[in-house]
Amino acid sequence: MQARLSFIRFPSFAVTLVVALVATLILGGVLGYTLKLPATIAGRTQVIVVHDTSVDPIANACVWVSKGHKGC
Repeated sequence: MQARLSFIRFPSFAVTLVVALVATLILGGVLGYTLKLPATIAGRTQVIVVHDTSVDPIANACVWVSKGHKGC
């Protein structure tokens, strides 16, 4: 009677495929995050200051600050 020794191993194609899929997912996530980030950053911002306006026109009068210039 003879005994046969056989090895069962993982097929290299399956391991290569799994590694490639994981690398693709990681690379896609990194590139997606990197490319999407500038789109979410606000561009040029403006600050708008709103002052209370008075009904009295004298209160809104301009004041002379220097020769020929008014400060309103």
